[in-house]
Amino acid sequence: MLKYSLLLIAAYSLVLKCDAQIRGYAKKEAFPNTLEHESKGWYFDPGITLQITRPGERTEEINGLNYSFDSKGKIGPYFGVGRYKILKNWMFFKYWDYGLSYKWFRGEEHLTIEGAKQPTSAFSDMAGGLTTNLVNVINLGKYSFLQNGFGINVDYQFRQSRTPLAGPNDPDRITAQLHYKLGVGLWVGQRLIVVPSVEFPILGATPKLIDPTFTYFDSWYEPLLISLRIMLVSPKKDVCPPVYAPGLPENFTPDGMD
Repeated sequence: MLKYSLLLIAAYSLVLKCDAQIRGYAKKEAFPNTLEHESKGWYFDPGITLQITRPGERTEEINGLNYSFDSKGKIGPYFGVGRYKILKNWMFFKYWDYGLSYKWFRGEEHLTIEGAKQPTSAFSDMAGGLTTNLVNVINLGKYSFLQNGFGINVDYQFRQSRTPLAGPNDPDRITAQLHYKLGVGLWVGQRLIVVPSVEFPILGATPKLIDPTFTYFDSWYEPLLISLRIMLVSPKKDVCPPVYAPGLPENFTPDGMD
């Protein structure tokens, strides 16, 4: 339900963007513009990973025996670093970013057979990857904005740990996914924007992983990323304030500030 709720918010925000542009009442956006700021900059993404899985226990009858599975997702560290570029005249999208990421996926599964508890199965995978996003921005106020966008991530699990043994359906070392990201941007001073964000996969990008979830042992897990994006903004030097001629329309905005 969380996934579909966030996608609904994304669709609604795009409608608001279109409506504002059509009516011509969109105010100057809080997001940096290319008239006053450099179009490129660095970002840093410290955060955590959380494995979302089926709540509660599930039971199955296998070969006449009652099996009970109880899967648990755990928190792991996450960090990303990369560059962003402000876009002009790209329809809904305000900026594009690309970078590197580190993720640590953790979780466990508790198995009971005919009421007898079995040893706990656990996984602990570390992955390095590439990620890129196209991001839409909706103005919320003078110093705040809502951002949402779609992207692709390709990850290589350079460390895979299983206790006691790996399952037959465990994910490959290389995975690729289409993901959705939602966040709220807030200015902190004149050169810094922080964006609390949440990211989750919506579709696998390999034949084996059309479903965005990962299977470990006998349970599914979906990686959720929660981060605090830090965007470094560089104001342009010796920029004259925009001049609005009296004869121009009321809603005219200089190039680079839309």
